Amino acid sequence: MRAALLLLLLLVLLMTGSYSYATTVTNHPSHSCTGGYRTIGDIHGNLQGMRKIIADLIDSKDNWNGDRDFCLISMGDVIDRGSESWESFELLQKLQEQAEKTKGKVIRLLGNHELLLLQDNFQLSKLNGACAWLKDKNATRSCNTDKLRPLFDKYKKIIANEVLAGKIRASYHIHLPTEDFILTHAGVSNSVCGQYSLSKLNKIDPAAFSAWLEKQLVQAVQQQKLHSNFFDNPQGIFWTRKKEEGGEMDKFCDAFSQIRGHTIQQRINKEKLVSQKGQQGQKEQKGKHVLYSVDTAIFENTPYSDEFLEISNKNVIAIKKLKN
Repeated sequence: MRAALLLLLLLVLLMTGSYSYATTVTNHPSHSCTGGYRTIGDIHGNLQGMRKIIADLIDSKDNWNGDRDFCLISMGDVIDRGSESWESFELLQKLQEQAEKTKGKVIRLLGNHELLLLQDNFQLSKLNGACAWLKDKNATRSCNTDKLRPLFDKYKKIIANEVLAGKIRASYHIHLPTEDFILTHAGVSNSVCGQYSLSKLNKIDPAAFSAWLEKQLVQAVQQQKLHSNFFDNPQGIFWTRKKEEGGEMDKFCDAFSQIRGHTIQQRINKEKLVSQKGQQGQKEQKGKHVLYSVDTAIFENTPYSDEFLEISNKNVIAIKKLKN
């Protein structure tokens, strides 16, 4: 009888999505990847496309084979659109654990599609073929969320607990002798920098700023409060796009250099960020910092979808393409 009651309680939890997330939060120790860094743009369930980009970092059985102290960075949006969303997610999970044993590192950033799952928005999901992704904007995306709710809640719980364990992050800070980079899924706008330090936009400490972004994410997941300006702001780090890209943002923050995914580029794009000096009625000036946009539509297998950004152990930043 007691066993039957426990089984009934478990079934109720699965159907209602009432999960208690882990309460232990992992702090991120300072880590410099002296072996180099490589970024992967939005994967969106294209497991084979991801394998191409990391072919020299894994063996024939998808095990980590990267150099000692090398960092692989996923820019988020691992799931949705493609047919192997959760398989792609699980491969990065495994590689993250294996890399740690070689003093390497796999950094996983939260994308807006993972965020949507945390927010109980399942309409864009195609996990394990559960829902149909229709590119026709006038069509209705078919997904019976009532029947699939236990499955989505399972994935939601995994992502939430990995955020709290420090395995999935809001941002990552790379410090080079000549430059500091902040990596986020969609990029850091002036709006977000202003929330952090309204009076000193050009004097923000990148490490402290990255830690602040991480704190916002972890606290929200702990409290299960995932609808706020931090998450839903169209100029926030999960959603922002420039006006010419169909978004609302005027400028990216120029307090540091940046790397972002989220917005598809024909090729990896590098541009100079606009200095804050241009906001006081003066002519806009190019600042000293740069922005790399690295989403080359891996999931669509475009001609440049296997491009990646790599920073060598000599701090040389290069756009590369794997040789066939």
